[in-house]
Amino acid sequence: MLGVGLLALLTACSNSTDDASGDDRKPRRFTDSAGLASDYLVFARNVRRPAGLLLFFHGDGAWEPDPARSAALGGAGGIIEQARRRNLVTALPRTPDTGTNTWYRNGAANAAWTAELLTDLQRRYDTDNRRIWLVGYSGGAHFLTRQLIPARSELIGGGGAVLFSGGGPPSDQTAELNPQLRNDFRMFFYVGADDTNTAGRLNSVTTAEAGERWYAAAGIRVDHEFPPGVGHDLGDRMGPVLGRQLDLR
Repeated sequence: MLGVGLLALLTACSNSTDDASGDDRKPRRFTDSAGLASDYLVFARNVRRPAGLLLFFHGDGAWEPDPARSAALGGAGGIIEQARRRNLVTALPRTPDTGTNTWYRNGAANAAWTAELLTDLQRRYDTDNRRIWLVGYSGGAHFLTRQLIPARSELIGGGGAVLFSGGGPPSDQTAELNPQLRNDFRMFFYVGADDTNTAGRLNSVTTAEAGERWYAAAGIRVDHEFPPGVGHDLGDRMGPVLGRQLDLR
């Protein structure tokens, strides 16, 4: 999983939560209409309007809000800068499920919270609904393919999803997707070929293959890469992989 234990570092930092053009240095709080609340950060410096919007969903117990401390998020090749160079605002939400610190175990409620956060971010940053990118690692990828996208696809006008080290078919396999996504949304699964026994129980390769088959059957453009010799921890691979996907037409 990505690194953990950075919340204490964040709370010592300062931030202007009303700045719609800068990078956060302290978490913001978002509470949905059901009273569910959690934190998130936004990185919008040097992003021109109208912009796209990218949300990154962390692995189990691994909220990574300090890009300087994360091989995946930070640095010139990390996810935030890859998105910024392509005129995308990046948001890093933390799962509202503080009991398990996962996205998928309380998936329906977390999907509802995320949908309201997404709507709020689109309004606040005046983003293009046709350029929404959903990126997840491990448990975050599972949440996207199993729960969020099937349940809330009407909120997405176009863009794509990049699923790292995870992502399976929907929990409700009778789910019907927004028909617009067949033309304007694509999905890419990136899972190490050796990622076959995560936590002693999960084969991420076969799980991703099952997810890819379901979405392909639903009419979504899908693709994958299973790099040989790579396991569950992808280190600094995620940023460059994401950048290549963002550049595809």
